[in-house]
Order: sequence, then C-alpha cells, then structure tokens
Amino acid sequence: MTDKEARIPICKSWVIPPIFSDDEDDMLQEEENHVTEVFEVEEEDWRQPLVDYLRYGKLPNDLRRRTDTRRRATRFIYYKGTLYRRSFDGLFLRCLSDNEKVQAMEEAHSGAYRTTVRTPIQATPYALVYGVEAVLPLEQQIPSLRIAIQEGLTEEENAQIRLEELEALDEKRLEAQQRLECYQARLSRAFNKKVRLCSFQVGDLVLAVRRPIITTHRTGNKFLPKWDGPYVVKEAYTNGAYKLIAEDGLRIGPINEKFLKRYYA
Repeated sequence: MTDKEARIPICKSWVIPPIFSDDEDDMLQEEENHVTEVFEVEEEDWRQPLVDYLRYGKLPNDLRRRTDTRRRATRFIYYKGTLYRRSFDGLFLRCLSDNEKVQAMEEAHSGAYRTTVRTPIQATPYALVYGVEAVLPLEQQIPSLRIAIQEGLTEEENAQIRLEELEALDEKRLEAQQRLECYQARLSRAFNKKVRLCSFQVGDLVLAVRRPIITTHRTGNKFLPKWDGPYVVKEAYTNGAYKLIAEDGLRIGPINEKFLKRYYA
C-alpha cells in the first residue's frame, strides 16, 4: 500500500457567547412569559353588504346574511357614494359608521329642541318659522342627502326652491295647527275615558277632597284621610258645581263634582 496524501475537510465550529448573564437571561425569560400579544381586529362595516348588493348585486356567502341583506335593501338607496335609508315618514336618512355615530351624538345635542320633530305638530319649530329645516354644522362635515343634492344645483335653482318653500310655509303652519288640534282631541278623549261623572241632588251626603279644595279647614299631618266630610249638598248648579254645608253650619264651595264622592251612612 503506497502512501498517498489525503485531504479531509474539517468544518469550523463557532461558539457565540451569550449576550446576557444567567441572571439577566432568567429575568428576560420570565418577562417574556408575561407578555400578552394584542391584535386589533377590524370590525366589518355594517353598511358594506348593502352597498355591495345595491351597486354590484353581490350578496354574502352565508345563506342567512344573504336573505337578510336582500330583505333590508328595499329600504335603502345608494347615491353619490353614500348609503341612505328611507324612514317611516318618507325621508332619506344618511347611514353612519360607528365613528360618525359618536360624532353625530356629540354635536347634535346643542340644537336638539328646535330641530327635533315635535309629536303634537309632526314638524320642527325651526321649519315652521323659516320654512326649511335647519342645516346643522354636522351636515357640512357628514353631508346628508339634501346637502348632496343641493351641491349640484345652480344659484338660480336654489333661489327657485327657496321661493317655493316660503310659498308653502302658510300651508305647513295650517297643517301643524290641525295636527295639534287632533292631538289635543285624542288626549281629551283618553282623559275623559277615566272620568266617571256623577250627579248629586240637594240634601245628598258627600265627601270632598281635603286638599287643596277645602282651605277653610286646617290640615293636620300627612296621615290624615284624603277625603273630608260628610257634607250636605246645599245648592246644585247646571255646570256640575255644588255648594256644601257642614254639620256645624260651615258653608263650602262651590266645588266641582270631580272633587266629590257620595257618602254612604
């Protein structure tokens, strides 16, 4: 066997010294065990399925959401990149995101009374004075449907619309007055249903509300009964009022019949 030169490759091994000492390494490991990673998950915009359906006819993959989106979409319109919802009175209301909702609630309270529809007249006090609804500063930041429409009008068209609104102002006020009268009539009917009318004759014994009708008798503590008497009906009037007389001869009245009730001896 002849001697031959052989070359054997040898891999070099490198040893990297630790950066931290043993104590510092233990502390770092302990801190890592207490670290909690938080990832922000963006919530889906509730308007997006409706926008996709109204613009592109696209529905969600989930069967339940697909049915719900198709059913709700009949009350919405998509106009100039904004989603609007038709209210029960026919107005189109802008659909807001969660951040816009917070902004709207913070800024709308300042003009809440004059710009809120009142139940008796079904209109806002501002509209009955000026013939048009007030434009809140919020509507300039988050344009509503009427602002979006007016942006495309000329100055002459705006003037014509304003003139028509002023001409219709008297009719709006008359309608508000009629609604107010109907509202008061409904309240009156609802109140009168609870009223039980009763008539008394001269000589009948009755009890009367102690306070605040009968001011001639001194009232005691709060545990006294609500009704005072008995009294005798001395005079009866056609409008439901009566004059009473006590056993000691004290005359009281006239008192309306709704403050009286029959006394059974």
